[in-house]
Amino acid sequence: MSKRFGILAGLVASAALVLSSTATALAASFEPGPGTYTVNTTALTLTGPGTSISGTEQGGVAVFSFDAVSIAAGVLVNVEGTRPFRLVSSGDLVLGGSIDGSGRSALNFTAGPLAGGPAGNVGGVNSTEAGKGAGGGGFPSTVESGGGGGGFVGAGAMGGAKGGAGGAGGGTYDSGTLLQGGSGGGGGASTGGGGGGGVIQLFASSMRIVPSGKVLVEGGGGAVGTGGASGGGSGGTLLVRAETTLQMDGLLSVGGGDGGRGGCCGGGGGGGGGRIAVEYRTLTITGALDVSGGVSNVRDTSGCCTGGTVGDPAGGPGAFSLTRLPDLPVPPKATPVLTPAPPPAPAPACVVPKLVGKKASAAKEGLKKAGCALGSVEKSYSAKVKKGRVIRQSVKAGKQLPAGGKVGLKVSKGEKPLR
Repeated sequence: MSKRFGILAGLVASAALVLSSTATALAASFEPGPGTYTVNTTALTLTGPGTSISGTEQGGVAVFSFDAVSIAAGVLVNVEGTRPFRLVSSGDLVLGGSIDGSGRSALNFTAGPLAGGPAGNVGGVNSTEAGKGAGGGGFPSTVESGGGGGGFVGAGAMGGAKGGAGGAGGGTYDSGTLLQGGSGGGGGASTGGGGGGGVIQLFASSMRIVPSGKVLVEGGGGAVGTGGASGGGSGGTLLVRAETTLQMDGLLSVGGGDGGRGGCCGGGGGGGGGRIAVEYRTLTITGALDVSGGVSNVRDTSGCCTGGTVGDPAGGPGAFSLTRLPDLPVPPKATPVLTPAPPPAPAPACVVPKLVGKKASAAKEGLKKAGCALGSVEKSYSAKVKKGRVIRQSVKAGKQLPAGGKVGLKVSKGEKPLR
């Protein structure tokens, strides 16, 4: 585009593809090496050097989902086709290269039709055909007059007049769905109108667009005709959504395409600007958001012409929005449930063992094993019980006492000596 009306602000709120050569874009990392890659949203394919990935169709949108995305400087991803394009990273998305879903631009003296970006509309074939789409630029009433620019969020500019009326600028029709592509510019004499910008959506958990990073969804430019020039297409729709942090230091553009230079005849009208929607939870912007309309009567791909009449000087600007997403819900703190400690288990009862006749040491050990305790020990002479053995126990065998209950013993001292 010949000039940009960008927003440069310091808004602060607060060659490896890691896939097999043929894969489905569901859960791997996308880290393409330097080169040019092409996404076809009609065929649901992403191809490039050593790369062939299949996407999925979800609600009419071509979706390519990965665990992480890193598109470095030196990588260009061109997007085309009939469906909108959505690139999803469940983790980080880092963009240092370019993603381009712009409409095709015309060449001097070359008839169309020129395709729009993904889900964008084509430009008029020549001076007998208007651009496609709800805001298609009109065709001129004579071959010497210029085609009108396509409209979308911003209206397209009227083409320059020569011997009759220039093509009408396309009207506005944005519904806010973020799924509408731009409209094509009106054709010129033997020259096609620029295609409308498409629809690109970038979704990630966190996103960083570095200074070299660009996402372009611009209208295609018009060009010089054998009489009047063709009009530029309108910009399309760009949605950028980061569930957590978004650092935007690069360029997001949905500018309208410039109109072709008229030379001795009517110049083409510039296309209207499209829509940018940025959604985030934490945002830092030092880059540019371009929603400008294309300039009329300026584009010349071979430097053959000067001059030309102008209808409207430029297409109307588009719009952008910065929307902070609601804070993620904080799980409630768990309320501790106080459960009273169970009462201590009762100690096992003491069942008194039979101790009579046993050695005193064995009796003592038997009491311990039974959960009883040794009580008083009395020693007495006995003619029947050997020395050191139990003559009698204070509690009968088999009786149950509380745990630790004491049992006294009478232990033999042997026969009483004679005097």
